Amino acid sequence: VDNLTAEHVQKAIDARARIAGPASHVGTAPRSFYAFLHGKGLIGSNPARDTVGPIRLRNPALTYSVTNMSDLLDFAEERALRASEPFHEIRQWLVAELVYATGIRAGELMYLPTDAITGNFLTILRSAGRRRRVPLNKATLRAASLWTSETRKADVAPSEWLFFRPNGQQLWRDAAASDLTDLTGAFGENWARNATLGTIRSTFARHLLEGGCPIEVVGYFMDITDVKRLRRLVE
Repeated sequence: VDNLTAEHVQKAIDARARIAGPASHVGTAPRSFYAFLHGKGLIGSNPARDTVGPIRLRNPALTYSVTNMSDLLDFAEERALRASEPFHEIRQWLVAELVYATGIRAGELMYLPTDAITGNFLTILRSAGRRRRVPLNKATLRAASLWTSETRKADVAPSEWLFFRPNGQQLWRDAAASDLTDLTGAFGENWARNATLGTIRSTFARHLLEGGCPIEVVGYFMDITDVKRLRRLVE
């Protein structure tokens, strides 16, 4: 132990980062260990004193290009319009459109009331009764209009929720993820393996930032006030 240097300990921290996480905590244990030994007088110096956090090894956030998203959403619309009984297909299309158009979370989707869409805006319920209003594009409004029409004529119970089960009760949170899985599975094998609500949400943020939208505005849309956290979603 007395022959260890900061370089040795740093290499150990970086190697541990490849198999453990989160990265911000990887260096804590070895630094605490050597500080303890040094504090007890068991080693002459603390070799971990000059070490830093591990090399950042997190994979870049998976996002899709504008063309990729346009192709997926066009496919979702065509699939919904072709279906003979399009209840689920329209819902899947609307889920994908809403996440890409607003950055909404899965949990927030499930708590949207029937009157959440007014005019060209969506009102999203936040924690502690707060709300945020975000604009909707024409494609999302088309999907919402078709969904409203379909739910009115479908043999389902009335509901206070925008997304609901046939008995009128609120959908489970996992239903939105399941809808996206079904949609992307029909669209293509690669999408089925990689696409999640999180990747679509990150794609929404990245496309806004690349288009010149201020990061504070993107944070408002996604209900994230921590700029560093928001950057981690897209980098």
